[in-house]
Amino acid sequence: MEVFRDLYLHGEATQISAVIDAMELSLPEDWTRDKATEEGMRLNARKPGPIYCFSCTKKDHRPAAHVFLIGAAPGTLCVSNIVPRTEHKLSYGQYNSIIEEFYEQLVRQAAGQGGVEVELTCTQADLERWLSGRGAEKLRAFSASAKKSTGSSHPNDRQRWNEFVVAAHQSTSLLDAATLRRWLIEIEGWPSEVADQLAFEYEFGRELLASAEGQRLSA
Repeated sequence: MEVFRDLYLHGEATQISAVIDAMELSLPEDWTRDKATEEGMRLNARKPGPIYCFSCTKKDHRPAAHVFLIGAAPGTLCVSNIVPRTEHKLSYGQYNSIIEEFYEQLVRQAAGQGGVEVELTCTQADLERWLSGRGAEKLRAFSASAKKSTGSSHPNDRQRWNEFVVAAHQSTSLLDAATLRRWLIEIEGWPSEVADQLAFEYEFGRELLASAEGQRLSA
């Protein structure tokens, strides 16, 4: 399934800061560093940490956009989002094309010279990106067995579905309802209205299990 690519820079804080400065000194003519936006974000940030913003103008099929980088963890800077400046939203292809250009034209050389490790994730991902092996197995078993017109309504399908939701909860899965819906429709061919219902049931089930666990721990 196509996903938004992630870009991470790993290194000492001083190294990463130096790489950002080097990127600013060697910007292509259609890219700028937006320090005014950076300052505004820092003033409104809930917690301290590095925040950077680079912007590109519209060029050919590439829309104008802001690329935001934030400190994801000590020693790690990541692209947190790419926001279009004129269009309503970016497609997966547009987003990934901009992040790839940002990496190739701005980041790669500066990071290499500054001794900073760069990680650019793939454009495709399977269930194991968000689920444990057991959780992915349970979801695939449900999808392979259930009637796509009735979702989880049949008792046997409900049992398989519940096993998946419990497995996702127990492994503190990062799979959200929107990603689950996409997977059901795009990969497994579920009708959108049934996928909507399953996504709702999944989100409700995760919230219910989390609430029950919280009450048990506080009792």
